[in-house]
Amino acid sequence: MVDVSMCQAYPLPIGVTTSLTELRLDNNNLISLTSSFGTLSNLTLLSARNNRIESITWRMRFLIHLREAYLNNNRLLALPPKIGRCARLEILNVARNNLDRVPVSLGRLSALRSLDLSENPVTHLPHEIGGVDQDEYADVVGLLSIQRVSLMHCSFLQALPSKLFRLTTLEDLTLVGTSELRNPPPEVTMAGLEHVQLYLERLYKGEQTMNLDFSGLGLVDAPVTLSNVDKRLNEKQGVVMGMDKLLHLNLSHNLLERLNQNMRFLTNLRSLRVDYNRLQAIPKFIRHYTRLGLLSVANNWLEDFVEDIAELKSIRTVLASHNKLKHMSDAFGKLTTLVELSFEGNEITTIPDPILKLSDLKVLRLGSNKITRVPETIRQMQSLQRLLLNDNLIMAVPDSMGDMGALRELDLADNKIELLPVGLGRLTALARLEVRRNGCIRPPKGTQLKGPAAVVEYLRRVEGAMKRRLLRVDNLGLSSFPLDAIALNNITELDLSNNAVQTIPAEIAGLTALITLRIPRNGMKTLPPAVCMLGWLQLLDLRENLLNSLPTGLARLTKLHTLDLAHNLLEVFPPSLEALTQIQMLDLTDNKLSRMSYMIGRFLQADAILLGGNQLVVFPDSLGTMGDPVLSVINLSNNGLAKIPAALCSVVTLRRATFSGNALVELPAQMGRLKNLEELWVDYNQITLLPPTLGGWLSLRHLYVHNNKLKNLPKRIIELVNIQTLTLSSNLLTSLPIDMIAMTSLEEIWLDDNQLGTLPKGLEEMPHLKTFTCDGNPFFGNDIVRSQDLMEMFPDLDGKIRLRQLQSDQREEENRERAAEILATLEAEADFIEPMQKSQEEEVDEMIHEAVAKMQAATADQDFERAASIQEKVDRLQRKLAVLRGEASDNGEFAEEDAAAKAEAEAQERLDDAATRRMAHGEAMDLGSDDEHDDDG
Repeated sequence: MVDVSMCQAYPLPIGVTTSLTELRLDNNNLISLTSSFGTLSNLTLLSARNNRIESITWRMRFLIHLREAYLNNNRLLALPPKIGRCARLEILNVARNNLDRVPVSLGRLSALRSLDLSENPVTHLPHEIGGVDQDEYADVVGLLSIQRVSLMHCSFLQALPSKLFRLTTLEDLTLVGTSELRNPPPEVTMAGLEHVQLYLERLYKGEQTMNLDFSGLGLVDAPVTLSNVDKRLNEKQGVVMGMDKLLHLNLSHNLLERLNQNMRFLTNLRSLRVDYNRLQAIPKFIRHYTRLGLLSVANNWLEDFVEDIAELKSIRTVLASHNKLKHMSDAFGKLTTLVELSFEGNEITTIPDPILKLSDLKVLRLGSNKITRVPETIRQMQSLQRLLLNDNLIMAVPDSMGDMGALRELDLADNKIELLPVGLGRLTALARLEVRRNGCIRPPKGTQLKGPAAVVEYLRRVEGAMKRRLLRVDNLGLSSFPLDAIALNNITELDLSNNAVQTIPAEIAGLTALITLRIPRNGMKTLPPAVCMLGWLQLLDLRENLLNSLPTGLARLTKLHTLDLAHNLLEVFPPSLEALTQIQMLDLTDNKLSRMSYMIGRFLQADAILLGGNQLVVFPDSLGTMGDPVLSVINLSNNGLAKIPAALCSVVTLRRATFSGNALVELPAQMGRLKNLEELWVDYNQITLLPPTLGGWLSLRHLYVHNNKLKNLPKRIIELVNIQTLTLSSNLLTSLPIDMIAMTSLEEIWLDDNQLGTLPKGLEEMPHLKTFTCDGNPFFGNDIVRSQDLMEMFPDLDGKIRLRQLQSDQREEENRERAAEILATLEAEADFIEPMQKSQEEEVDEMIHEAVAKMQAATADQDFERAASIQEKVDRLQRKLAVLRGEASDNGEFAEEDAAAKAEAEAQERLDDAATRRMAHGEAMDLGSDDEHDDDG
């Protein structure tokens, strides 16, 4: 170490001492450091403070070990251009000199930890201190280790390099006394290092992408860096880095009170966001932003817009919500390219006509203003998709709004609208509609809660009712009676089905032209007397409510011909109905009636009387005794009747009679008089014998007698030559008439679960027979014979026998165990070889494998009945394969198999037709699946 501080004379020749590591030359009168200093290749510390050094002329490439350099308090005009060669330099102090610039090679000092440039007239720092991205300057990595930078009292410093944000190790940046520093602005530098780096990072990204985001930085003025004349040095020195090419600028969430003139050069801008500031006016130079597509000035203090806004010929979106605007400038009407316009949260009172002429506008937000009226001319906005008028003072909406066919969202909440115009029912594209907090009575509240589709549908139907006199508001969530129905006093039909209207107002009496009134499924408990004032009423539908009584004045409805009271809570036949002798259809199904009025016999004009599902034990013997009725349909099913009234047997007009689910033990012989009877249901009773007079039912087509106690059939049953369906399942039959084949029209015969030991000959010859079931019968003395067995016993019936899945838990358990044994055996023996050329033996073998696969699937589905029946098919196929291979003799078992297979397809088609018809009659029998028939047949 050599210390020559405070010496008056020039020190000994330094160049000779090449091994020198530290050299201190402080407090001398040195004017320069000569080139001989450049040979001190081992020097690690150089201190030459408090001299008069003006320049450094040595060559830096040999000072490769220099770690500390103290050159403060001199008169340096410049640092060596190649100071970056001192790659190990950690501390560089050049404070209080005359430096006006810093060499770009400083960016190579990756080991530098401290840089002191205080009290120098430097104006800029090179961008290279943050590194260079270009490949040719790969060694300029920046000040990667820097921890402290002091620029105190650099009064000429104008800007910091944007790449300064890359110095992630920087802990201390001193900017005290940098009065001319404008980039970043003072409000940012005062906020601290973190804000400075954030500002510079966004600036750098903006320079690269032309998308500058200065939001939320606490700016009180637009930064000087936005000026076109702002010049900053980068790695290619001298290039002007103005912002005239900037595309997007975001200055939102700051403290700006104005947009200064620095921004007048940003003529290439596509979007400008200055929302959430304190702007009081838009500057006139906005007219130069002819390429601007988006202008956001929301949440400011604007009171008006300059007319220069009309020059924004490319503008598509203007967001000016939450300001202090009292009106919308007519200048906006000239912006024909506008797509979105937002003026929410202002003090606007009217919608100017020029705005309504913006034919391309898709979004208009005017919520939270003081608008009192919506002009009729709003229909001109045919492209508008979203219209927000919430929180205003609007009392009415024009019907012409219904012509805005593109409208998808309409917000009218928080106004004073009582009636929505029915024209809104034409807005078929509407997906969102808000009408909350209006006291709106049209549409009713329940419909409003159900959503915009229900509201639009309601209004559409009301508008249609004005033209067609039919108001159908079913399934619209109504919780109260619609007042529109009262206003439409000329309607002839009102349908309130499937709502929640529990109360009918007295004003309904004003609907004097009403012919049809439907109020089913509403939960209504009482019917008001006002309904009895509807003198022209012909049809009244009150089914599926909670009615337990009817008003006495109902007898005044002298024109009523259809009354539906099914599924209510009536316990007594309402006395007021006894006078309605003109009734043609009376439905009291599924109530709680325990007795029926004798006056039912006066209903001579009734075509249908439906009383099923009640608690009737006795039916009055009056029908047919008080005149000649025209009754064609009667339903007394699911009551407790022990007999059929004899008088009913004189009603020769009956075509359909249903007595299912009662306690009948016999049918009266007088029923043979019913010559026109086409359909008779007496299933699920205790009947032991059919009347011998049934041969008189010449028109009968369908007879349902299943689930009774029949032991035999009368011989005259064969006289039913037109019968198509005969269900005798679940009886005690031991035989059938031998001449049953005379019933040539039969298509379905159900004989399941009887005691039949044999079948009449010739059944297979019945020309129209499609479905034949006989499961659960002890044919030929066997315990129980399944349909699968019958197909072998009666091959000619093979395609007509319908399989039925058994429901017995005991048999299901047995079948499950049997199927498990079968599956275990077949899985061990199965061979899945499929040859390209199939012989007859190979075809049978393949059928076995397919059947095994189906059986495995049935077992997996726990369909053990099906699996067991498939197993029997596998057994037959295996026996046939043995015969073909000569391993067993043919005993005729397979003689008719080919013919049966041919008939199977035809039989399946007939079975499907029968199943369809069966469903139409509502027969609740387990028929099995078509797939099951395919597998087992």
